[in-house]
Amino acid sequence: MSNITCNPCNKNSEIIVICKPKEGKYYSATYWTRCTGDFPNEIHYTDYTKPIEYAGLYLRHKQIGYGDSADHLAIFLKDGKEHEIEYDYDCKRAFYEVEPDNN
Repeated sequence: MSNITCNPCNKNSEIIVICKPKEGKYYSATYWTRCTGDFPNEIHYTDYTKPIEYAGLYLRHKQIGYGDSADHLAIFLKDGKEHEIEYDYDCKRAFYEVEPDNN
């Protein structure tokens, strides 16, 4: 799978993103801007207006705390180090699968 990028020349350009990454796959992180369907069959989309960050290899989910006050983090491996991407309060953090960045 090649890197998926939004085309800034086409303001209607969107890509499908997911909210729950799968272990062992590489992702870039962004935020979804539009949602169709009803839970649990929602489809999320993002467009070129949202920042996109290469996240790396998804390793696991981490929860700190409990209930409504819990923080949820996605743990990735990038540049040989683990780093955390925090899910936002509005649950709009999203990911899309990319090729590994070998730079």
